[in-house]
Amino acid sequence: MSPEDLFVAAAASSYSVTLAEMLRAAGLPQSCLEIHAEGLVASDPGAVKFTTVTVRPTIHGADAGQHQAYEKAAIAARNHCFIGRSIRGNIAYVVGEVSLVESAK
Repeated sequence: MSPEDLFVAAAASSYSVTLAEMLRAAGLPQSCLEIHAEGLVASDPGAVKFTTVTVRPTIHGADAGQHQAYEKAAIAARNHCFIGRSIRGNIAYVVGEVSLVESAK
């Protein structure tokens, strides 16, 4: 793994833990989280750096009728997670599409 891969993995991990806590605090059901994360790297003369990190959560066991509440929790998790707070102002940290998968009934 490259340092860039490790950074994106750390961002996804931090986000995942924070999102789980945000969902619990909001009383939103979930059984499993999947986080797809990717980073966009740009090359300046003499330096390579991240410009954007995007996370796309998929929430399993969700209540699809509360999609807006899940999106709100996803944004709050971005704003409160350790990595998100650490990179704010230096790297664009974006929450992409929030996907919900309802539990089988």
